[in-house]
Amino acid sequence: MALKPTKSVMFDNLASDYGAVDFQDALANFLACINNLGVSTYTMHWRAEDMLIPFCAVPVFHVIKFTKHRHSGESEISDSVHAWPEVVDLYTRTTPARFDTVIIHQDSPQDQGNKGTSNDLFSKLEV
Repeated sequence: MALKPTKSVMFDNLASDYGAVDFQDALANFLACINNLGVSTYTMHWRAEDMLIPFCAVPVFHVIKFTKHRHSGESEISDSVHAWPEVVDLYTRTTPARFDTVIIHQDSPQDQGNKGTSNDLFSKLEV
């Protein structure tokens, strides 16, 4: 990951520019789930609806690079994911939006001993 995000984006712009229509609701659900482990789904949604999020923008990364480690200890970039909205420059040239879809396989706790041995930890689907 880059040390700094590409930019900070307001919640309204996440919906209009990035297509993340329910981002604020999803964030509230996630925070309610993390802060209230073990509660029922109904209780979690009730607490999410009552949650006040004290900010109105989030940092956005337009490129994320995945690395893998070789047996020699060196790391190399194995793939990258891109996501950015349509951009029109000063000369009215349009760069189309790009949103890569990524499926990531996360090891279960019993697989931790084999971590890093599979070359197929994720698959990238171009859309």
